[in-house]
Amino acid sequence: MAIVLLLCIIIAISFAVSCFLANFAPMIISYSATGNTKLVAKGVAECLNDYVEFISSDNDHCSIDLADGEPIGIFFPVHGWNVPRPVTEWIEHACFNNIYDHYVYAVATCGDEVGKAMECLDAMLKTHWQRCLDSCYDVVMPNTYVTLPYMDTDTTEVAAAKIKAAAERIKVIADGVRARARGCFVEHPGTMPWVLTHIIGAAFHKWLVNDRYFKVDVQRCISCGQCAAACNRGNISGGKGCMPTWLHVHHACTTCLACYHHCPQHAISFGPLTHKRGQYVAPVSLVTE
Repeated sequence: MAIVLLLCIIIAISFAVSCFLANFAPMIISYSATGNTKLVAKGVAECLNDYVEFISSDNDHCSIDLADGEPIGIFFPVHGWNVPRPVTEWIEHACFNNIYDHYVYAVATCGDEVGKAMECLDAMLKTHWQRCLDSCYDVVMPNTYVTLPYMDTDTTEVAAAKIKAAAERIKVIADGVRARARGCFVEHPGTMPWVLTHIIGAAFHKWLVNDRYFKVDVQRCISCGQCAAACNRGNISGGKGCMPTWLHVHHACTTCLACYHHCPQHAISFGPLTHKRGQYVAPVSLVTE
């Protein structure tokens, strides 16, 4: 009887501790589509002895209590040289008890350039949180966007070099967060970043961020369900044993191409150009030999 009582007490304490940690979470908030940003966020979290809360359709309305002095990190992949929709939705709905006294930083992953994405994020925070970024960083990772004429995945050698450099970049970011460094530390804004974000990127978001152009080759598809499992927006119906169907829900698809990249048969296409393009699946870690 005493043993049972002791076990009940241990379970109760564990539950209370987990609830406490969940309430004062994390504060690394991350949205990751194909896995690159997830790797970076987890890498920084490990350096800071922190953990990551991933943005999903289930937690876009949340109220968060922050521990004293706790920094807040926002990690996201650059989509069309801007902030992806799930992150903007989360920012619009997230509520903090005491946001003003905390260090807020952001980290964007990109294949090559971030444009003015950080300025766009800063403007969102000023509008919805009434405060601005204290610091921001970028991390170059392997390319995943393949739907435009001049875009493709990186070669194996280039992807490996980017991942190796990213592992070092993570250490720089963690050191900056510890020191509460202030400023913009983006290294890859690109040529004419304003044009990339506000002209080319704006057209991209208006015309290409949707699921209308996804097709599946029924001769190649093996109904494995990996595409539906990879979609963190829940925009693909089907699963193992079923052919995928995109739901065409307004603003659900971010055109992240996770479904395309995770298809083991290369049976998914987005428009006419992707049939001959490469695929990329993020590694399980940034540790390199």
